[in-house]
Amino acid sequence: MEEDREEAMSFKDLGVCEKLVEACEYLGWKNPSKIQAEAIPHALEGKDLIDLALTGSGCL
Repeated sequence: MEEDREEAMSFKDLGVCEKLVEACEYLGWKNPSKIQAEAIPHALEGKDLIDLALTGSGCL
C-alpha cells in the first residue's frame, strides 16, 4: 500500500518549482524515489538533512 501512495506522488506534489517539475518531466522522471520524496520537503523548508539510501536506489 505504501508503495502505491509513493508512486502516485509527483515532483509537483512535493512543492518544487515549476521549472524543476518541467525539467524532471523532460528527463522522463515521473515520480520521485522514496529518498527524494522523504528529503525534498525538508530541503524546501530550509532544514539541514542527512539521509541514507541503498547504493543504486536512485538509478533510473
